[in-house]
Amino acid sequence: MRFHCIILTAIIIILWCDIAISEDMEFSSITDTKSKIESSYKITKGIFNIDINGDGTQDIVITGHRSNISAHGFNVHSFYIVTPVETPMMQPLPGGTESLNIIEIKEQEKDFKNSIFAIYTSPFDGEHIVSDLRLIKIKAVKGLFLLKTYRKISISNSYVDPSDTFLDIYKLKYDELECRYLFIKINSFKTKTKYKNAPEALNELGIK
Repeated sequence: MRFHCIILTAIIIILWCDIAISEDMEFSSITDTKSKIESSYKITKGIFNIDINGDGTQDIVITGHRSNISAHGFNVHSFYIVTPVETPMMQPLPGGTESLNIIEIKEQEKDFKNSIFAIYTSPFDGEHIVSDLRLIKIKAVKGLFLLKTYRKISISNSYVDPSDTFLDIYKLKYDELECRYLFIKINSFKTKTKYKNAPEALNELGIK
């Protein structure tokens, strides 16, 4: 019995540490971030299944496209966690055992006014992509982080010119009080080089 208690205590400590690492994870620079990335996942159009929170269940990313006569169409991405129905606040899917929980996206955790439930990216003409998304796995951390790469187009340059480019990193957090999932921005880095195509900036993180 004592041996079983010791094993149970060790498991609890390991799980607690895993959660704590995920909550406290931050990145000091692009180089630091690069050293911590284990893998990355490109988000495909349509319905994309991937385990976002690391619980072993396939979650859902939905990407749709809004066309335009010019090259200024855009993609819209929304993220959903699939979980067992554990509280009355969770709305069950048909069948009654699982719930589909949309992930709220916030620039600042304590900003209660500005929340979005979808994130936009601009493929422009396909050669001069303005913004792009990846999901990334960090070493020894449960769950995935969201990575947004985008070029800041200024008045003095055009969409086809090299532009200041940024890498924004969002961590996944679960709000137990309100039973909701959030992607919260924790870092934003300016790349060393200006780029004509946003995904090319991922090379600075070792992502192809």
